[in-house]
Amino acid sequence: MNHYSYFIIKPDGFRYIDKILKIIEEKGFESIYFFSINDFEEIIKKLYYKHYEEKGEKFEKGFKSYLYGVKEIYNNLGILIVVGDQKMDYQELCDKVFETKLSVREKFTNENIGIATNLEEEDGNCIQITSKSGASEKMRCLRKDGYHRINDLNLIHCPDPNIPTTLTELDILLRNGVISDENLIKPDMLNNIARYRCSTYMEDMKREDYMGIQTPNISGFISNCVNESEKEL
Repeated sequence: MNHYSYFIIKPDGFRYIDKILKIIEEKGFESIYFFSINDFEEIIKKLYYKHYEEKGEKFEKGFKSYLYGVKEIYNNLGILIVVGDQKMDYQELCDKVFETKLSVREKFTNENIGIATNLEEEDGNCIQITSKSGASEKMRCLRKDGYHRINDLNLIHCPDPNIPTTLTELDILLRNGVISDENLIKPDMLNNIARYRCSTYMEDMKREDYMGIQTPNISGFISNCVNESEKEL
């Protein structure tokens, strides 16, 4: 039986998307499908349900500031990449996907930059802007007093490397319509996105007259495999 997992290219990842896609394609997954994410903020919040449950209000505030910063600087679009393999053991696939994500982040994430946002309340890291001599500089962008958080730009997301989490998150993506044949990205559009490292081309998919790829029910096949795998747990 085919097993599936996924990657999400975040809005800040499009500037390296040609290289990221090449890395994923060179990993030799038997099947790769590309789907548009038209509301990255909505989908990623649903996928991070464990963090909200386990870390509570503190995580919610910090993550909200990260999403605000990403949306302001980049946009709210993402790409879902579903990878499948029927020869590989499911746990092996989960591990391979996770290792691929780590290698992408290690290669392209710049630790010298981040998005600084103001949490305002006393819950976060305080940023003091100074010159090299140690003197306080005139505040420009960060004019408002408060407690600020620096969020890393880490480009790519995938599920934790275990089968139950992978299946649960695939089910979330199915139920929210991200994994659907109408949402498949056409090859020519994907080529333009990769060539120009720009998500703007995906805006055409929001038009009422846009027709997705006519396939033999790829989303239904993924859904069936997820349901069968859940029964085996």
